[in-house]
Amino acid sequence: MRTSMLSVIIVCILSFGFLFGCETDPGPMPAMEDYLSLWEQGQYEKMYDLLSATSKKRISKQDFVKQHRQVASSIGQTKIQLEPAKPKGHVIPFRMVRSTKAFGDLTFQSAAQWVKEKEAGWRIQWTTAVLLPGLGENDLIKIERTNENLRGEIHDRNGEPLAINEVKYHVSVLPKQITDTKTQQKLAQLLGLSPARLAGKLKSKQSDRVEVGTLDLADRGKIPALKAIPGVDIRMESKRVYPQKEATAHLIGYIRPISSEQLKKLKNQGYEQGDWVGQRGLEQVWEERLRPRHGHRLLIVDANGQTKKVLAQRPGQDGESFRLTIDVNTQRRLYNGIRKDKGAAVAINPKTGEVLAMVSAPSYDPNMFINGFPSSEWKRVNGPTMPLMSRFKYTYTPGSTMKSIVAAIGLDTGKVKPNTTFDTSAGKWQKPGWGDFYITRVDNPGGPIDLRKGLAWSDNIYFARAGLMIGVRNMNLYLKKFGFEKEIPFPYPIEPSQIAANGKIDNEVQLANSSYGQAQIEVSPFHLAMMYTAFANKGNIMQPVLIMDGKQPVRPKVWKAGVIKPQVAQQVSDLLTSVVTDPHGTAHSMSVSGVRIAAKTGTAELKKSKDDKNGTEYGWLCTITGKPGKQPDLVTTMFVEDVKDRGGSHYLQPMMKTFIQQHYASGGS
Repeated sequence: MRTSMLSVIIVCILSFGFLFGCETDPGPMPAMEDYLSLWEQGQYEKMYDLLSATSKKRISKQDFVKQHRQVASSIGQTKIQLEPAKPKGHVIPFRMVRSTKAFGDLTFQSAAQWVKEKEAGWRIQWTTAVLLPGLGENDLIKIERTNENLRGEIHDRNGEPLAINEVKYHVSVLPKQITDTKTQQKLAQLLGLSPARLAGKLKSKQSDRVEVGTLDLADRGKIPALKAIPGVDIRMESKRVYPQKEATAHLIGYIRPISSEQLKKLKNQGYEQGDWVGQRGLEQVWEERLRPRHGHRLLIVDANGQTKKVLAQRPGQDGESFRLTIDVNTQRRLYNGIRKDKGAAVAINPKTGEVLAMVSAPSYDPNMFINGFPSSEWKRVNGPTMPLMSRFKYTYTPGSTMKSIVAAIGLDTGKVKPNTTFDTSAGKWQKPGWGDFYITRVDNPGGPIDLRKGLAWSDNIYFARAGLMIGVRNMNLYLKKFGFEKEIPFPYPIEPSQIAANGKIDNEVQLANSSYGQAQIEVSPFHLAMMYTAFANKGNIMQPVLIMDGKQPVRPKVWKAGVIKPQVAQQVSDLLTSVVTDPHGTAHSMSVSGVRIAAKTGTAELKKSKDDKNGTEYGWLCTITGKPGKQPDLVTTMFVEDVKDRGGSHYLQPMMKTFIQQHYASGGS
């Protein structure tokens, strides 16, 4: 009876608890979920309300909010995702994924200690380690750039250096962290030191950092192993060097420290104060490809700035290196020819389009932009002779070098034949209706002259009349076929050559003057060399090439196909040899034994009027050369700004002759 009564009482008690709801504690998980949700939303003030009383005594709400924002800002956080795991008593582990701009998604495993307070319920026992694992109360988050990546280098076709890096790695350590014998032996081996020598360096300063050795660029592969040793720090010193100095200055350019104005424009592209930026030449043109992308490390550092923990690291990347078609020997020979003048020279392989040389004078030593200028040299570089100007890329009045192009157009259109003859012995000529305007010429063999003599004697009257026979429409059409008014597909920007200020020849007087390279026609030394490749390549103008693909031979590519017929190209090439072989040819002094030379001279007059006696004269010389019986292998253009009273275009001939002799005496390289 007593047992039955007890059973009834128990059942009643259980039923009462079920009906009225027994209070069971769910633990800290709901509070944890609320806390993490608020964190993801950036509601730091509300998060603070979930802190325990003891935690609130240690940190104010203002500092709590500030610290969360600082950590997010310091790592470049864009988003945070938080996911709790299964509780371990009152400790709840959770997974933290911080998405950042610099380091991508950073994943951390953290944990939160919870306590149950009498009035408030479950509250988090907060420390800075909850915010970020390993973060102490006085620690800071720091992004450190690793300056170990190098600017891309530039070499010529044979591996000769044009722009390179001289690098030293300075290795230092904290002696108190290099105490055990095994670590010391490893460090000594990597640095190429004897253990005794290293031990002596470590004993010299026990409290401060001490440099224990240096490495060259060839030892770069040892750096990861060195960095794995605690207490080791590596500082890189890199210096840009231009071994060819003045000879390649305009082609390669130079680098300088980034200016404050540049930094404002380029900061979003990853540039920082202290970076170096290409200023001229290929250093500037290829800046995006040459520049290194430096690596970064995300660190926790203590109050003294010492690294406590590496949270993440992003490896850097060296800049892209280039091997050019340029041949240093050809470059130097051409530069030596014109270095005392104001001018330019270009050499191209007419079969492949490979650019072998691009030089400009006066020049400068680009190393001085790295090492510093003497005051006198800085004054010269910024003076009236404009040594920083890359003259091979700009356009100038071409003078009689245009006569080869006009001859080719005349022959290709059939308007001019090899035996087309004009009598220019009067020394001046005009078409009826031209008033007091005459075309004049300098030398004349006497009597009627044909196309061969017209080129050999460089007769202005002959080519003015030939141009009129060709006509305005044909001349405009063919000049555009030769690449006038077009951008040249070439890595180094070249100013487009112009037919006239408005892009076309408008009248017969302008046509006559343009046909011997005057009027408003302008051409760059680079483009002129390209046009002459048509005479060595069956009427095709090759696309110029500057970059080589490893050690693979260049695959020739045509830029302007069939500009003139193959037989016309050969005719013009043969006619241009007579400019050298004819005893009265304007380039007869250019003859070199064992070399077939086709050439055209040119003197362009720049006068304010026909009566101007103080005008300037440009000197030009174009050559197509090769061994007798073989295909031409070199087209060269040389230009000098001021040749007045110095023999006109004849001033250039000794320079070019010396260059050709040296080039072929060395086997053509």
